[in-house]
Amino acid sequence: MINVPVMICLIGSPAAGIYLSAHDYIPNWGLAIAIVLGIGLGWLFWSIMITKWRIWAFEHVRNVHELKERAIHEKLIWGDGHIFERTEIRSKKEQRKLDELNLKFRADDLFEEDPSISSVTEIYFSKGHGLFLLIFGIVTLIVSITLLLNESLRSYILGSILLAGGGYFVFSAIKKLVNNAVQITIDNNGIKLGSEPKRSWFEIFEETVTYEGIGKSSTAHLTFYDADDRFYKILLEDLRIKPAQLEIILRTYRIRHAKNNT
Repeated sequence: MINVPVMICLIGSPAAGIYLSAHDYIPNWGLAIAIVLGIGLGWLFWSIMITKWRIWAFEHVRNVHELKERAIHEKLIWGDGHIFERTEIRSKKEQRKLDELNLKFRADDLFEEDPSISSVTEIYFSKGHGLFLLIFGIVTLIVSITLLLNESLRSYILGSILLAGGGYFVFSAIKKLVNNAVQITIDNNGIKLGSEPKRSWFEIFEETVTYEGIGKSSTAHLTFYDADDRFYKILLEDLRIKPAQLEIILRTYRIRHAKNNT
């Protein structure tokens, strides 16, 4: 509803400009106009349709806080007060409807535990990710050696940099591949990181999965605070767990802990 038409505008207009310019239907500077036109049309479409998406989505979802957070992460909408949020085009009727829907944000999201989750979840290093790093490191080392055999100074400098990078990737990959220890243990009582003492759910606050970066290139982390206000941030890219799955696991154990201690 939103992304596909926007991408058609962003890609289609420049593509049409290239075609017309190649066949001398428009001058070469017309390509620049086509690019600007594509961006303008895409932004205009988003500005109009994103309001309609907001109304449709928030009308049909109970957990509006979760939906909004996910939409911001996927770069579908912008955060409150962001300068780009102000470019959304809304009619008076649509604004009134959004004001009504904002009342839903006064209630907390409602979650239920997932009965399929066992009493204990143990998370290990991902062997697949470790193998990928190993292969990438070996290829980098091969390229670096090839460059070092070249007599030019530029090749020597670049080869040295790649040699250091490839060595790091290989060392890091092997270290993770041979590590069979549990990295994170989560159960009804709390969270245990590696060999550290377990922290009870009474001592854990604001546990969640956060994202850094844009779209598919973003990285996910498990983050939380403890009773001493220390902040923990664990990269999930190296671990054998999907971020969305971890979110459900965290909620389920938190709910079970609350039930057991009511």
